[in-house]
Amino acid sequence: TVFKYVCSCTYALYLSQIWVLKFCEVNIPHILAGISSLLKIVLIWGATFVLTVVLHEIVEKPAKKLLSPKR
Repeated sequence: TVFKYVCSCTYALYLSQIWVLKFCEVNIPHILAGISSLLKIVLIWGATFVLTVVLHEIVEKPAKKLLSPKR
């Protein structure tokens, strides 16, 4: 059920890609000036994926448990 997990991460993916792209827009030209564009894309996607999982596991899941009514 990897598909189900990915679907549950969509909002975290939306937020993380905005934050990672803003961060990289400011910092990538200075920090990673000498590497290829392909490597930059891989690093950006990797950072987005990691931040997505972190946001989903640390923010979304506990918030969902806290805000959902108990049955």
